[in-house]
Amino acid sequence: MGESTSTVSVEDFILNDLLRWILVHGSTSQRSSVGVDFKILKLCLYSMTSVSRQTEIWETVLRELIKAYCDYTTIADGLLVMISYESDNCLNCDNENFVKCKVLDTFAADAANEFANSFRRSHDILRDHNEDADDDEEESNVLRKGDLSLFLRTCVGISSRSHSFGLLVSTTVVKQWIVSCCQSTFNADGDRTLMHEDESGANVLLQTLLSLNSIQATNFISDDEVVKLLLESWREGGKIWIETAANLLKLTPLKEEFIVRASSSLCGEVKSQPPTDHAVLELVSEAWAARAKKLLDISQSKSLESLGLHDALLWDSGNQSEFLFLCLMYLLYLVEAKDREELLFKNADEKLFVHILRCISETNGALTNSFESRTVRNQQFVDIVGNVSESVLEGCCVYGIDLLSSLANKKASNDDETLNRTLTALSFLMSLLFCPVRGTEGTHEIEDDVNPTSVKEGDSLWYEKAEGEKRVKATVVKVHFDDFPDLYFTIRVDESNAEKQTVAKKLKRSPNPQSNERLESLVSNDNSEVRDRLGRCIVDKLLLPNDIGVNEVAAECVNIIISQCGFAALGLGSVKYEVFKMVSSIESLLCDTMTAPVNELSLDDCIPLLRSLSLSMGYGIYTTPSWKNVTALKLDPSGSISKILDLYENPGWITAQQSCPMQPFHASVAMWLTVALHTITDEETYRRSLASIRLLGDLLLQNDDSVSNSIYILNAAASVEVTSSGFTNPVLIESEDEKEVFAQLTRSFVNSHRSVSSAWTDKFTSLLRAKG
Repeated sequence: MGESTSTVSVEDFILNDLLRWILVHGSTSQRSSVGVDFKILKLCLYSMTSVSRQTEIWETVLRELIKAYCDYTTIADGLLVMISYESDNCLNCDNENFVKCKVLDTFAADAANEFANSFRRSHDILRDHNEDADDDEEESNVLRKGDLSLFLRTCVGISSRSHSFGLLVSTTVVKQWIVSCCQSTFNADGDRTLMHEDESGANVLLQTLLSLNSIQATNFISDDEVVKLLLESWREGGKIWIETAANLLKLTPLKEEFIVRASSSLCGEVKSQPPTDHAVLELVSEAWAARAKKLLDISQSKSLESLGLHDALLWDSGNQSEFLFLCLMYLLYLVEAKDREELLFKNADEKLFVHILRCISETNGALTNSFESRTVRNQQFVDIVGNVSESVLEGCCVYGIDLLSSLANKKASNDDETLNRTLTALSFLMSLLFCPVRGTEGTHEIEDDVNPTSVKEGDSLWYEKAEGEKRVKATVVKVHFDDFPDLYFTIRVDESNAEKQTVAKKLKRSPNPQSNERLESLVSNDNSEVRDRLGRCIVDKLLLPNDIGVNEVAAECVNIIISQCGFAALGLGSVKYEVFKMVSSIESLLCDTMTAPVNELSLDDCIPLLRSLSLSMGYGIYTTPSWKNVTALKLDPSGSISKILDLYENPGWITAQQSCPMQPFHASVAMWLTVALHTITDEETYRRSLASIRLLGDLLLQNDDSVSNSIYILNAAASVEVTSSGFTNPVLIESEDEKEVFAQLTRSFVNSHRSVSSAWTDKFTSLLRAKG
């Protein structure tokens, strides 16, 4: 009877007094007393003779502490006291098994899951913070305080405050932790998740599980679960990845399995549907690139194959070109400059490079937007890749010609978009190989501008506020990527210590503007054999199998040969001979067609001939424009020009056209006059040409919404401006016809200014300035 009464008294003391002491001491500055409280609890429990009753009271105490939101540190300290061994106390007791119980298991599992959810919410970039602000405030009021990391590590026996001991929770709990910790790239609703890098190592659950693995206590964690934990750390990045997971991967035999799964994850992402919001797209691309760089570092690989960007078919799909481009650009920025070329030209294979250029070439608005504006992504890509050897570029051009040839010979209408992008990419490649970087052909100015992709924080450069102003020394403080790939920078001006934001074009490498000193071109002038080989390749694969009179791709390839490859050889059988023969036959056929009486003249038959002549001679819709091809080929266009001028001086024909204009024909005439006008040297023909261009403006710009046709007149006006410099007669220089053309363009701009492109506006503004 006395023993029973004693047990009840002990239980009452524990539940009524000792429990209150623990809560009070744990919530005040008297934390040192917590250890004493738990030692008393331990002695009280061991004083009981019934093991089952000991367990019941311990679970009751633990349950009440949890219910009262006792902090993690107090509970962890208590657990350490409860499992500690003392030489003079209960030598036959198994302390670890005594502490283990369902209440602790449930609490440990719930605490880990609650933390994992909170961590994901706090690091979720795509979360609507405004919508969840109230939830955050409510959650912060009920979150348990204290050192969660200490509690978790104590539960698995690796607390830094004690010697290593066994698990205090079941292995089932550890596996639940792993499930809570690891997540996929997409949530349960199928929406993409995107996490901030865990720079500070805040994910204490992941750190605990990885630390558990690091001491080889893996008999209850499967290989699959270890790899999942490593993949989670790889996704989150930051301190835990750098200091723990990456080092574990160097030692674990599971490294190859990790690489396979990480690679599969990256490959799956680039093939998935990208976000439609561009800001989110950039964030997703940047995060993808960060993970890809970590995988390359772990695998010591210098190949895009493990990342999924090596697949030409993926680039050819064209459905997600912006996503693929941003992923690749962010990755290349993270990779050392010396390794970029190897990534793209693995085993000296140029094909991928060409497919990428084709994918990112822009063909929409080809007529109204400049070639440079439509290949700006191509230039950004090439800038970050760095110098590519002449032999590699030649191989790229040859492969581009093969691609274009296979598409052009199919004559499939549904391939038009791919065909045009291939043509654009080929012309861009040729410009890399043969055209100078800056300045006149064959030379370029001393490098003074900076490549924005090569600028790093801490670089010392020269800041030029405006062209011609004195340059001041400045240090790059930060590189901004939020408008990637259009980078901008925060700099600190050395002399004033003031910080400001600027763009790359205002940063220079030298303190003074460069003089007109010239250096040799990136590709030496001694490349006649390369020029001839590529010119011959185009002739054999694209010109001879196709009629340039009806095939506009072949016609634009003539422009590439003349304006970019040039003619390295002359004479019978040479590239120039073949090109001249083809083009002159088209011009002769046009003259013959236009010889017919006006009432029998087939304008439909003239249109493809005029367009082919124009494109061959450098009008450049999908290739770089060059309005001097006629002179370079030494073609005489006077016959066709004379026929055209005669037609536009026929009053009856003009009257009929004014009532019902054949606009495609007039547009084709404007194209041909644009590239051929500068060959006119006699004043009378030039005067007649100006009058015809004025009539073309009347016919093409009849409607208010005429912006699509206005580009033909705008280009013709630009050609007039260049050609007029060759005449001295003031009547021709200040022609009334030319003034009327400018008036037509002005009215077109006023009526359609909301839909005109920036390229149109820039060219028109330039012409107005030139006219004073």
